[in-house]
Amino acid sequence: MGKSIFLSEKDKLQLQMWGIVQREIGDIDDAGCDWYTNGDHTYIGSPDWHVSANPEIANLINSIYALDGRDAKWVEEGDSK
Repeated sequence: MGKSIFLSEKDKLQLQMWGIVQREIGDIDDAGCDWYTNGDHTYIGSPDWHVSANPEIANLINSIYALDGRDAKWVEEGDSK
């Protein structure tokens, strides 16, 4: 059986949170790169691509990733989580 055509509650929540992110920082083409946070700052792909210094955006990104069981917090090479 294929994937359901209905959205789960988790999917709806993630779409709503991504909508808030887009509304606040604009529609950004992330080129399929992962989003990361470091404190109140949000980046896409690397520290060179800084997209926000808003702590609420960083919290939303962390929450979106947490719903997928992933971590969006930036870890420097050699550091451990």
